[in-house]
Amino acid sequence: MGPAAYGRNADGDVVMALSKEENEAFEVEDVEEMALLRGLQFTSNLGIQNLIINSDNLLLVEEVNIADESNAMYRNIIAEAKRLMNTFPICILEHYSRLTNGAAHRLARHSWNIKDVQIWWRNCPDFIVNVVYHDKQFL
Repeated sequence: MGPAAYGRNADGDVVMALSKEENEAFEVEDVEEMALLRGLQFTSNLGIQNLIINSDNLLLVEEVNIADESNAMYRNIIAEAKRLMNTFPICILEHYSRLTNGAAHRLARHSWNIKDVQIWWRNCPDFIVNVVYHDKQFL
């Protein structure tokens, strides 16, 4: 499973989504860290001023939000994510319940079926429409 992300506007509507194949083998726990990093890399040059990132991985959120250098095994990924977060005027990483993250998980599973990366702009992929509607109810 590869990293995946989707972006919502202020109304909660999906404005972009992506699934990315990763050639490296990652432990399941590491996919969340890679999703954070790849999402930040993707959005860093889009001119976004206010970025709020949601993750259902509480340990990741806590590790990124601490001021000290990370002691986690994936500390290089965390350090790069923090560096990229600092390039946005406002960038917040928040913990959300797994109930609100179904679309991201479905996009991540979709990465098994693609080569490289698949991006959707200004629309929502058909295979996550129902999940996005469900997730939006819990925001």
